[in-house]
Amino acid sequence: MKQVIVPLNAYKAERMTELEQEELISAIAKAGADGVEIRRELLPLETLSFSKLGQHIRFQNLFSIYSAPIELWKEAGQFNHHLVTLALHEAKELGANMIKFPLGHFQSGISCLQELSEAWEEEYAACVLLVENDQTEHGGNMKRLKAFFENAAASHVPVKMTFDVGNWAYTGEDVYEALEQLRPYTVYVHLKHVEKKDRSFITLPLPFDMDAAWRTVLAQFPNNVLTALEFPLASGEMTKCYVNTIKEQESKVKQYDKA
Repeated sequence: MKQVIVPLNAYKAERMTELEQEELISAIAKAGADGVEIRRELLPLETLSFSKLGQHIRFQNLFSIYSAPIELWKEAGQFNHHLVTLALHEAKELGANMIKFPLGHFQSGISCLQELSEAWEEEYAACVLLVENDQTEHGGNMKRLKAFFENAAASHVPVKMTFDVGNWAYTGEDVYEALEQLRPYTVYVHLKHVEKKDRSFITLPLPFDMDAAWRTVLAQFPNNVLTALEFPLASGEMTKCYVNTIKEQESKVKQYDKA
């Protein structure tokens, strides 16, 4: 069964107070979602108690993912040890089930996967390590991502993928080709509807049409994939509506799988 996750950036783009985050987390639970994605860029890092926020998430019986916009590899391919280790430590205090990073400038034969593995094991091996296709040419490139996951598998580094459906528009790559190449590594899907307007891209709520592209994409993943609503959500009622829509979609995929 699919679990629906709501990232906090679906509501606001600026920093949030700890109280605002707790209120949104409660509203997300009330809307029937299964989990929340905490966004590091929205946190008041100077004053936030990660452990207290984590307690509130667990009190609401929600699954938690910590998203840290810190590239794993620097421009020359070196491991971004200090900042990645810091984010892992924060995720541990939060008690997150998963932690998500952008790839950065990974280079086969230069970037040391063992350093990533050691940092993860030392800081917080209890969480699942995720890498997402972002909106950059280096971190959202299909071939580079595939090379990274192939290298990780060969090196026995247990890293999985967050497949962001909308970000392929920013890098000019085909989402269906990306599906074929990267689906085996994916455990978490970010859903969004992206359109181009005046030479730039905008993220919009998912269309409800039965033939909408997101439904076709989501149907290509197994039923146990985590699914995030990463688009503007105006209210708790809107969140509840989309949570129910994704869960209904899941039941239809089940029927399709059995056929």
